[in-house]
Amino acid sequence: MPTKKRQFAAWCVLPVLASAFLLYGALFNSKSVYPKDKVQPFVESEPALIQEVTVGGVALDELGQLRKTYTGKPLDFCPT
Repeated sequence: MPTKKRQFAAWCVLPVLASAFLLYGALFNSKSVYPKDKVQPFVESEPALIQEVTVGGVALDELGQLRKTYTGKPLDFCPT
């Protein structure tokens, strides 16, 4: 049976690990996307962004930034 010190250490390490995983997900599994007509970007998760790219809702602009290709309601199907 683990000692009290080991239990305490385990409970201290768990929040640190959880915070590290959350930070990793926030920094590396999301991208900034610019709306079609606005300058202020917003953060979108990578799985949602992949779906948007698949239906043609996101493209690279002349500056190399991800920009939405529509305003209002998102696209349902690929235009091609």
